[in-house]
Amino acid sequence: MTDLLIFKPLYFLFFTFGTDCAKLNALTPTDKEQYVTHRFCLAAALAALGAWPLHAFASPIVFEDLIDYWSADGSYYGEHQAPNHQWDSVSITGESVIFRNAPLAYTHDINDDVDLTSGYRVTEAFLELDFTNDTNDDYISFFGIILWDNREFTRVGFDGSNWRDVGEVDTGDYTLVLDIDWLNDDGLLDVAIEAYNYGWLGKATAWLDHSRLSGTAVLRASPGLATTSIPEPGTLALLGAGLLGIGAYYRRHRV
Repeated sequence: MTDLLIFKPLYFLFFTFGTDCAKLNALTPTDKEQYVTHRFCLAAALAALGAWPLHAFASPIVFEDLIDYWSADGSYYGEHQAPNHQWDSVSITGESVIFRNAPLAYTHDINDDVDLTSGYRVTEAFLELDFTNDTNDDYISFFGIILWDNREFTRVGFDGSNWRDVGEVDTGDYTLVLDIDWLNDDGLLDVAIEAYNYGWLGKATAWLDHSRLSGTAVLRASPGLATTSIPEPGTLALLGAGLLGIGAYYRRHRV
């Protein structure tokens, strides 16, 4: 692509020379020299600017990792159904806020979409949790003390810690904004979801239909990021020649 950007100004140069032959023949030798010099300055400037690194303006990558089917042991399976992995949702069962069960644990992986080793970095990431089958939210309190509780409160942990309280969940989608450092390390996101309630009796059973990790990644040299690439010496030389050519062109036109 860079080669094409460099050679296009040369095509432009030869094309304009060919179409302006009649004009050239009518010029004096001094005007001819000035005309040719102007054309070469413009072509050199365009070629040099076209050689500037293109990866600095690379398009962002939109990534998504979807876990939509779950295995019978409560762990995750993946995006598609397969034999013996046909659970469309998985239950997360908890007791009271004091006596908590083991959380549901699984891992998202974005390495198929984002090549972190080539310089891409995540700039934003979101986790969408779709809860379903919420049919019983009754609770009984006595003088402000909750005795029986079937509501589902949840909290979500990332990479073994970083717990966030989601609050009471009902049927529907809940989206969390993630810290990009959790993904830029190795492209993996360990998720743990815990269900509980505030009563002494009852169950907190939340059903998770799918977990979707999505976001955007760009090259480190893209505008808006702190780190930038350093052009090669040859590229800098071309850029300098281009700027000199533009300056020479306008300086001659002012004469």
